[in-house]
Amino acid sequence: MTVGRDVDELDTPNATTDAEGVGGRLPLALGRRAFVVVFLLWWAVAGAWAAATPIWGSPDEPQHAYRAYAAVRGEVFVQPEAASLGTGGYVTVPKAWADSARHLPCYAFRPTRTADCLHPLANEATPTRVASTAARYNPIYYLIVGTGSLVTSPAHAIWAMRLISAALSALFLAWALTSAAASRRPIIAGAAVVLAATPMVGFLASAVNPNGMEITAAMSMWVNGYLALTLTGELSRRILIRRTAISAIALVVSRALSPLWVLVVVGILLVAVASRERLVAQRAAYLPWAGAVGLAAFSSVGWTYFAKTLVLNVSTHPGTYSFLQRWQLAWGGQSKQSYLWRGTIGTYGWLDTLTPLPTVQLWTAGAAFLLLLAVVISRARGRIAVVLLGAAVVLIPTFLEALNWNTSGGVWQPRYTMPISLGVVLLAGMMLAQSSRWQSRPLVELALGAALCGVAVWTNLCGFVVAISRYAVGVGKPISLNGAWHPPVPATFLVAVEGLAWLALSALVLNSVGLLQYPRREARTAPLAVG
Repeated sequence: MTVGRDVDELDTPNATTDAEGVGGRLPLALGRRAFVVVFLLWWAVAGAWAAATPIWGSPDEPQHAYRAYAAVRGEVFVQPEAASLGTGGYVTVPKAWADSARHLPCYAFRPTRTADCLHPLANEATPTRVASTAARYNPIYYLIVGTGSLVTSPAHAIWAMRLISAALSALFLAWALTSAAASRRPIIAGAAVVLAATPMVGFLASAVNPNGMEITAAMSMWVNGYLALTLTGELSRRILIRRTAISAIALVVSRALSPLWVLVVVGILLVAVASRERLVAQRAAYLPWAGAVGLAAFSSVGWTYFAKTLVLNVSTHPGTYSFLQRWQLAWGGQSKQSYLWRGTIGTYGWLDTLTPLPTVQLWTAGAAFLLLLAVVISRARGRIAVVLLGAAVVLIPTFLEALNWNTSGGVWQPRYTMPISLGVVLLAGMMLAQSSRWQSRPLVELALGAALCGVAVWTNLCGFVVAISRYAVGVGKPISLNGAWHPPVPATFLVAVEGLAWLALSALVLNSVGLLQYPRREARTAPLAVG
């Protein structure tokens, strides 16, 4: 039995050859047990980041925490006002939060300063009205994460909300990795997922910030969407379509620009692997979920319009640049593109601390090799999809920033593009994993998977330690886990948790062929071809 084939090689639109055993049973990879194990490992990764980051230690966290605290207490639609930077609105939060966040500039944007200058959060719960730039944002994420503040004191609510946010991201990362194990070459697909999960993914997943859910939901959509269009077994396809749709819904409600990223993902996947005959034949399975995603997108766009969410950083002295001049400013040349790419791998603190350049180069080499191999082996439509996606990663942010440069200036950050920039790695990995043109051998797949997993483990541990050191002793000093600031849990313990979780995830990837086995109570009558 073949795990999966390229969509253009399917014998019929109704072919059922897939990772399903006798009687249509699923492999363990798509079962609950595998999901729970992988989910807990990803949650440990993001949870360690949550504990290793000081209060308000990630970009805009106070604004998002304010929004979550107020939304879950009934302040869902906040009257648009020029509350902060010409945008946002006013919300009610504990006085302790407002007092603490007021002192944030003592180390934010000042990488040589340690985070101990920020006083610990007190339990002063007196309601206080504050301005929040996130007050108008879509409330879905905030209503979920804000529940953590309902059962904890103001001093501990941030940690509870971070863990809930981390769990949301862990859910989508678990879907991506377990679905990857149902591909034709599970080791390659799984290695692409862990490689795409850069330190920046963990850093943002652990913060009170919808950016984390946006990125991980997009990662799940890339993987599950690709497989939903290429695997043919009925049960597997149903699960993959459901995961794709729920990931798309979570993505589309995350941030104001998220519907655009959904369109990019869908468009690229259709170019890469979609078959008109198959879409028509399976429309009964696709259409209900497509309708749900469309409804979520419609409501998200409607919210953005009525809440004026995209009114950002309104300058009191608008510029008068022509569009060409704005494009040149937004493009910023090679240095700007380097900043965006490096920031995709990891910028910590308030975007004031970078992952060391050698580690960035190592990760880039691994991603580039995977991409090159996929392009060489894939068919023309796959190559076209890669080119289109690469162009979208570079040109869409430039166009959007140029569009608003006169009123908002240069506001684009690398994390905003990550839903599609990480898609380059995931698309390459899935193309390679599902290709029928590559006559690979298991040993070659294992070696490539081990190399990519090794790069992912090193990059994430390096980023994690560098981030802690930035808060503990500051940038420009020897890396250290002990300094003026220390996390609420011993730093060495957090590093151990992070390292063990990444090693366990890598081990699962390299043994993912085992996850393609079927439950013992079911007799297998045919061998399973994975390469």
